[in-house]
Amino acid sequence: MGSLLNETLNLVTGVAGGVINIFVSLFAWIGSVLLIVHQDFPRLEGLIIGILFAWFFIHRDKHPYLRVLAAPLKIILDTLDIIWSETVEALLDLRNDIKEKITGLGSWLWGKTKSMYGAVIGFLSDIKDRVTKKFDRKKE
Repeated sequence: MGSLLNETLNLVTGVAGGVINIFVSLFAWIGSVLLIVHQDFPRLEGLIIGILFAWFFIHRDKHPYLRVLAAPLKIILDTLDIIWSETVEALLDLRNDIKEKITGLGSWLWGKTKSMYGAVIGFLSDIKDRVTKKFDRKKE
C-alpha cells in the first residue's frame, strides 16, 4: 500500500512539475520575445500597444478591467482633443486680429489718401482761382 501511495505521489508531483515547467518556459519565452521586440523593433511595439489600447478603448464598456486598461488612451485622446480645439481657437483669434489690423491700416491709409486728395484739390483750386483772377484783371 505504501508503494502505491508513493507512486501516486510521484505521478502527481511529476505532472505538477511538468505543468509548472511548461508555464515557466512559456513565460520565459514571452519575456524574451517582448524584450527583443522592445529593443529591436520599437515601431512594431508602438503599433502593437496602440492596437491594444484601441481594442481596450472600443470594448471598455463591457468590463471594468478593460475600462481601467483603456484609461491611458482616453487621457491621451482627451488631451489631444483639448490641444486641437485650443489650437484652432488660437489660430482663429490670430486671423481675426491680423484681419482687424489690416482693416484698420487700410482705413487709415484711405483716410490719409482722401485728406491728401482734398488738400491737393484745394491747392489746385486755389491756384486756378488766382490764375483766373489775374486773367480777369488783365482783360479789364
